[in-house]
Order: sequence, then structure tokens, then C-alpha cells
Amino acid sequence: MRGIIKKSNWLDILIALLGAAGICAVITFRFGYYYEMNDDVLMKDIMSGIYSGTPSGYNIQMLFPLSYLISRLYRLAPQYPWYDFFLCGCIYLCSFLVSKRLVEVTHKGWKKILYLAAGQFLIMTVFLRETIIVQYTVVAGMLMATAAYWFYTTDHTMEPKRFVRHNLISVVLILLAFTIRSEMALLLLPLFCLVGLFRWIDAARAITKREKIIDGKRRRRFYRVFAEENRKKYLTLVIIVAMGMFITLVVNSFAYGTREWSRFTKLFNSRTEIYDFLGIPAYDGHEEIYETAGLSREEQGLLENYNYLLDDAIDQETFERLETVISDGGHEFFTVPVTEGLKQYLYRLTHKQDAPYIYYVWLGYFLMFVSAVMLKKRTYYWKLPVMFAGRSALWMYLILRGRTPERVTHPLYVMELAILMAMILSEIKRFKSDDAALYRRFWPMTVMLTLLLAGGGAFFRQFDTVEEELANRDMKNLEWQAFETYCAGNPENFYILDVYSTVAYSERMYSGKENALGNYTLAGGWACKSPLEQEKLSHYGIVSVEKELPEREDVLFVAYADQDISWLEKYYRSKGTSVRAVRREIVRTGGEKDFAIYDLKQNDWKRMERRALWNGKRFCLPTEWQYEDRS
Repeated sequence: MRGIIKKSNWLDILIALLGAAGICAVITFRFGYYYEMNDDVLMKDIMSGIYSGTPSGYNIQMLFPLSYLISRLYRLAPQYPWYDFFLCGCIYLCSFLVSKRLVEVTHKGWKKILYLAAGQFLIMTVFLRETIIVQYTVVAGMLMATAAYWFYTTDHTMEPKRFVRHNLISVVLILLAFTIRSEMALLLLPLFCLVGLFRWIDAARAITKREKIIDGKRRRRFYRVFAEENRKKYLTLVIIVAMGMFITLVVNSFAYGTREWSRFTKLFNSRTEIYDFLGIPAYDGHEEIYETAGLSREEQGLLENYNYLLDDAIDQETFERLETVISDGGHEFFTVPVTEGLKQYLYRLTHKQDAPYIYYVWLGYFLMFVSAVMLKKRTYYWKLPVMFAGRSALWMYLILRGRTPERVTHPLYVMELAILMAMILSEIKRFKSDDAALYRRFWPMTVMLTLLLAGGGAFFRQFDTVEEELANRDMKNLEWQAFETYCAGNPENFYILDVYSTVAYSERMYSGKENALGNYTLAGGWACKSPLEQEKLSHYGIVSVEKELPEREDVLFVAYADQDISWLEKYYRSKGTSVRAVRREIVRTGGEKDFAIYDLKQNDWKRMERRALWNGKRFCLPTEWQYEDRS
């Protein structure tokens, strides 16, 4: 008997591997892979050595243990795209584990293929874009969702040691998600806790009648819930996850515990709070805020256009003061009123804003409810409402905070759909093929065919949508590739890039790009003012960008050719240095936008005054350019 079970298990593994490999082959040869944002590209550049010249584990966005491991791989074999391998490996690991549980539902080979096809169609339809256009936050969400799916579909009647051993996969997935993007893992953790609560109660209900009665007395429900067996099962897993997170945070804190990294971490946290939640108030009408924070109108402009690298005075203390002043100025934690938040939430539930995800969520709740009615499982009459209440609480939190980008909301949908699918699969196993009721006998097949048709109906439409987006990305990224080629052809120069002239670009994964130090950096962004950036600048002998940009001819400023950069001249005037931005060259990209290379020249007013007097003219400095020291 054990031999048959073992053989069946290996067959399930093989079928699941083939399913994941099939998706991988289709996507690899039909589409390829892309980074979602330039943030993802910067993370890769840090770990590969393109950013600072040396592969670094100080990835800032990820926790240190994981980013350090990836950076070591780049040191050992820099010719391989290890970060690309890692992200895609996480995605297909999730696909394999989901497929493995799907094919375990039945012992018949043709049904295994049907269940696998239904699941893969669903995955490809709903998550096709996220699989092709990769974003590390979404990958963390996928890992959390797979952990919940695996945990719920594990037999809760196993004895404790076996139960814990089978769920170590869930533990690894949670900790991996936590190290990739701790904020996303913590956001989704309440839904995982609900899954744990559901199975814990199921385990308590599964205790036999004999175990419910001891010494002729009926044991109270409380003691059944907290029976030794249940405590060993669930509390052991809780302790393992908590200890894993704690150790990871301790290692991360130790790695970032140096004086330089500690100061930058505080700057990073304040910057994130300001840009993601508080916002940068306009200067007019909020002069008191910036006077208290010690910022001028021109410095506020640098913060507004994200180019604060140009000002040496904007540091950790500046961001902390600004965060404190904005928060104390009556800025509430929730930026959206509750009534408005409820309207937005109801709108998302009933409209196409989050299609096709919201359609599959409603389909999942419907299929689960029908299954519960057929099996007379009253437990789902409270599980489904509690599940919906949990997801509603998380959605309202995001909406009221004013933080609902797709890279955050899509993982929420992934998590919810994974839990609903796990519930459906767990109950499908209970339907018997020899059931007297015909509708019960064919319900599992009806569910799978429904998922197959629902996935297949939108499958090819998704193909067309994604292909169109990729074509647009390739056209847009040609502009960035032209600029990188220009920089590589002028290695003697160093280029400071206007932040908002770069946000539209990302990069294709597995591009074969050499991991060589790049002679450019952003004038802002989340790595700005970090020790890594100082290391990068030191390669080119730059100590102060603010001072050396107008003084050195080999340090140049870059922005879109059609962009007005008069703000840059005004900023330097406010600092007592009069400069003019001389356009040195135009980088023709062949796209919608070209890049302009600017050389900042200091105005020599004494020489200009002598030349005016020589020509018999009166020299007048424009009023808005006057300052005390003209020398």
C-alpha cells in the first residue's frame, strides 16, 4: 500500500513539474521577462555591482541575509543573472506547488490532467502579466499566497510531527517572502493567520467522540481546541515562523548598524513616509512648514521633483524635521475619510477597476458556498464571512491610507484567490464518485470545467493585452538604451540624471548586460544619500554633487530635451552661485523623448562687467540674480 502511495506521489510531482515547465516554456519563448519598474532594476544593479562597482548585499529594499546571498553569487559568477534566476524561480516554485496540490485531488490520470489544465489556465489568465513583468513586491505576495494555499490543503488530521514536517514548505515560503519584501509579508500575514485559525478549529472538530469523553465526563470545547495535539501542531509552526523573522531582523539590524547606514536608514524611513503617505505640500500657503524645517522655496522644489541629491544640506535631520512638522500640522494617519473610503471599496467590488481579479474572487466565493451547501458543511457559513471581513479590513486600511498601487493590491487578490482555491480543493476531496445524488457526484467536475472555461475565455485576451504592453515597453526602453550607449561611449564623464526623466523606463531580464560600473546616477530616489551612492561617486572623485556639478566640466546634468530646467539655475542662485545651464549635446533616441546633456557654467560677473565697460555700456545685474558676493 505504501509503495502505491509513494508511486502516486512521484507521479503527482512529475505532472506538476511538467505543468510548471509548460508555463515556463510558453512565457520564455513567446514573451520573455521584464522588470516592472526602475526600482527593480536598481535593486539588481546594487547586488550585481553595476551601481557601486562591487556586488553589494546592502540592497536597502530587501532584508540583508537574502540580498547578501544573491550578491555573493554575483561575486562568484558575475556572468550569470542571479537576481533574474531568483525571481523567476520563486514564481515557478509557486506554480509547481499549486499544481502539486491540484493533481493530488484525484487518483485518475485523466482527471489529474483536467485539474492541472484548469488550474494552469486560471494562473495564466489571472497572473500572466505578473509572471512576465516581474516586480519583487508581487513575488513576495505570490509566496505568501502559496504558503497559505499549501497550509490549508495539508491534512489537518496528521499527527503533530508529520503535520509540522509537511508544513515546513509554508514556513520557508513565509520567511522567503519576509526577506524579499517584509512590508508585503506583514500586510498579508493576517489573512494567513485566518487560515491557521480555520484549520485549528477544523482539527478540534475532528476529534472523535471517544476523545471528547474522558472518565465519563464530556470535555469542554475549550479543552478540545487547546488540546496538546493542536498546541504542538500550530504553536510549533507559529514559534518557528516568529523565530525565523526575529533572527532575520536581528541580522539585518546588525548589518545596517554602522553609523553611516544607521543615519541613512532613518533618512530612508522618513523619506518613505513623506513621499508615500504624507506628500510634499506646495510652498505657497505652507511657508511656515518649510521655515520650521529649515527649507527654502528652491529646496522645496528639489524635494518636489525628487532631485535632492543636488543639495548637501538636505540630510537625515532635514527629512526627520520635515516629517515631524507635516505630521504635527494636523496630518492624520488615514488620509481618506471613512465614508469616501467605503465608497471606493464598494466601487472596486462592483466595477471593472480590478478586473479580472474581482470576477474570480466572486466566482470563488460562489463555488465555495455551493460546495458547502452540498456537503452540509455549516462551518463555511461563518468561515466565508470571516474571510470576507478580513479582506475588507485590509482593503479599507490601504484605501484610507491612500496607498493602493497595483503592486500592493494585486498580491491581496492573489492571496484571497489562493485561499478560496485551497478551500474548494479541500472540499472537492470529500465528494464521492459513488454518491447516490447525481449532482453531488459530478460537482467536482463541474467546478473544474467552470474554472477551465473561465480561464480559457479570458486567456487569449490576456495574451493580446500583454503583447501590446510589451511592445510599448520595448519602444519606450529604446530611449533608455540609447542613453546608456551614449554614457558607455563617454566614460570620462559622469552624469547626474533628473529623476522624473527616468521613471518611464525599466529593463528586460536576461538581457546579457555586463555588470560594469555605470557612469551615471539619479539625482534622487530611494538610494540617494546612501553609503552605496557615496561609494559610487568616489569612483569619479566626487565628494559634493552640489559643488562639483557647476565646477567640473566632466560632471554633467541630464534631463529630457523638452524639459524646462530653469529651476536648476534658480536653485543655485538661491545658494549664492550664479550658473547657466549650457546644452552641450542632444542624445537622439529615435523615440518620443530625447535627452539633453547640460554643462553648468558659473557666471563670471567681474569679467562680464569689464567687457561691458570696455564696450561703453552700463552693466546691470538682473534684480532676481543679485546677491552679496559676486566674486
